Amino acid sequence: MKHDCLQACIVLAALMSACQTPTAPTERRMAVRDTTLAYRVQGSDGPPVVFVHGCCSDQRAWPVSLTALSAGRRIVTFDQRYYGTATWSDRGERFSTETQIEDLAAFVRGLGMGPVHLVGWSMSGSSILGVAIRHPQWVSSLFVYEPSVASLITDPAEQKAAAEGRSAQMAPVVAQVKAGDHAQALRLMMDGANGRPGTFEALPADFRANQIENLRVLPLLFGAPAPPRISCEQLAQVKVPAAIARGADTPVFYRLAADAAARCLGNAKAIVVPGASHMWPALEAQAFTGLLQGWLEGR
Repeated sequence: MKHDCLQACIVLAALMSACQTPTAPTERRMAVRDTTLAYRVQGSDGPPVVFVHGCCSDQRAWPVSLTALSAGRRIVTFDQRYYGTATWSDRGERFSTETQIEDLAAFVRGLGMGPVHLVGWSMSGSSILGVAIRHPQWVSSLFVYEPSVASLITDPAEQKAAAEGRSAQMAPVVAQVKAGDHAQALRLMMDGANGRPGTFEALPADFRANQIENLRVLPLLFGAPAPPRISCEQLAQVKVPAAIARGADTPVFYRLAADAAARCLGNAKAIVVPGASHMWPALEAQAFTGLLQGWLEGR
């Protein structure tokens, strides 16, 4: 009898341990509107967290320990339309922020997991904020590092400073894209976004490689229509828990855009990371994981 009880306890302990061990990612594909998106699901049957990548990368480039975050959560990453290695079904003419917003909303619905926690960075901030405004029933919370939403900056002096900073950052990049040197355009974009020469070479090798694999999206990015305007009044209607983070040393455009987003959301937690700039999540992935884990804890 004692032996049977001991064996039962060992089996129970093993089962409990297995339940707490994050599972390996499962690769899947989903029909979303008029395209098909590749995605992965990793983790337990806990709260779903959807990671929305930024420009010039795809789901493989998320600079966080997804395995660490997947304990007690379902972690979902996906390739936005035109990103990743899949063959395009058209020539890229649907590339726009509007497309990204509605693709994201349809993707979240298609997961069938109910409302999700959304995590984004830079460009994907527009998609996440757009979904939170248009489709709040699908959002449990949102965390965005330095959303690049210019329409939230309304003070004339700040608008001027942001526009000048953005122009100085992007003008050399656009010139290289027009010249067909996409590799050099990418280097200049990463250096300019971070406000520090040599940033691209300092990024982790796998992160750089992933960006290089997505170079074909650069002409689409700079040829896209203007994004739909997101206003402070619209964001004020978003009631879910929110966090907007930025680096203390980030370029002026990202600083002003992030601060405006945090103010407009009203109930948002504004986080300023000492010594960090725009590419901090990739340059200091472990620290970024810790920050994000703290935000997700208990949600």
